[in-house]
Amino acid sequence: MFLEGKVSAQPIHMRFNSGNPQPLCDNCRTLVEKPKKVGCNFKTRMQLLFSYFDTPYFIYESKSGYSVIYCSKECRDQHNHRFNKQ
Repeated sequence: MFLEGKVSAQPIHMRFNSGNPQPLCDNCRTLVEKPKKVGCNFKTRMQLLFSYFDTPYFIYESKSGYSVIYCSKECRDQHNHRFNKQ
């Protein structure tokens, strides 16, 4: 199973849209659905993860401490330095 871009342990930034908090694509600012919250048990603790399994969306950890979300592979490739091959 390929997990790259589908799971993150960092919280997400929520933007308010008509009083309803929603995540936005970090490239094109399109509204995307909230990721699923998944709890994983490790040896000594429980870790909360945010997941976009079985969706076209991507989520990555960042240096800021908040996850970065993309609505599509194209947005991810345009915005994320890992995929910019110039």
